[in-house]
Amino acid sequence: MTTSTSASAPAPATTTGAALPFRDRFGKLSDSYSKFRPTYPPELYAYLAAQCPQHDVAVDLGAGNGQATMSLLAHFARVVGTDGSLGQIEKARERLAAAEGAQVRDRVTFEVCKAEHVDRVVEPESVDLVTVAQAIHWFNLDPTYSAVSRILRPNGLLAIWTYPIPTFPSAPLLQSAFRAFYEHLHAHKWWDGIIRDYVDNQYANLPFPGSGTHLVEVLPKPAPWVVTRSWTFDDLVGFLGTWSAVGRARDEGGVDIVGEWSGRLREAWPKDEGEVQVQWTIHMRVAKKQVEQY
Repeated sequence: MTTSTSASAPAPATTTGAALPFRDRFGKLSDSYSKFRPTYPPELYAYLAAQCPQHDVAVDLGAGNGQATMSLLAHFARVVGTDGSLGQIEKARERLAAAEGAQVRDRVTFEVCKAEHVDRVVEPESVDLVTVAQAIHWFNLDPTYSAVSRILRPNGLLAIWTYPIPTFPSAPLLQSAFRAFYEHLHAHKWWDGIIRDYVDNQYANLPFPGSGTHLVEVLPKPAPWVVTRSWTFDDLVGFLGTWSAVGRARDEGGVDIVGEWSGRLREAWPKDEGEVQVQWTIHMRVAKKQVEQY
């Protein structure tokens, strides 16, 4: 399966204004992210473009390897992708270098930059859309919202989205084993508490879009998108290897949790099936920059 994502990680999400050190959790996983994480449907980007009054500039925060950044080119004249991880941005620049046509390459810029500092690399009130795909739960929230408010034009949009753990509609035994593995990570506290809670709750409890800015949430929320792929068992193992909890167990606890659980997951895999269907549900929240008229 060919997949990718966009999430690189500063320190865990916080609503305070205090500066937090950057912790690069995913730079070494750029190749795995590209291969095993889900891509986002064209309809998602088309929906956002339809909500924007102008289509000059889009900015993708937590751009990771550039998957969402490049997809925005179908709707915007110029796109900027930022990420605090040098490893992820290097992978994004490789993706850009491989793109066909100088016109495409000239329309995209990738910058190593924490989300809360995006106003240092993007001009004020110059942006029509800011996107954050499966990443904002890692951000320092209030400073990020303030920076986004500064770079957005009036009526510009901030769109954030996430996907909880995948499901296996045609494989109930695998679904049960997968869920047990996920809960095992929780029980041993390898997940980052509130951060994972934000994702599990589809960002419903994530503070958004902050206070003290011109950002106001647009309601009702968009209907979720469903992404369906086919996985081999190796795809499943590769996907689990991209989870921050798995990396934390390995790096801090010396535990190869995927290795320990691979037998149980293999036993739950449908017999005589080389591939199974896997689904993610993508949930989005959108805010608009509103400026008072005098």
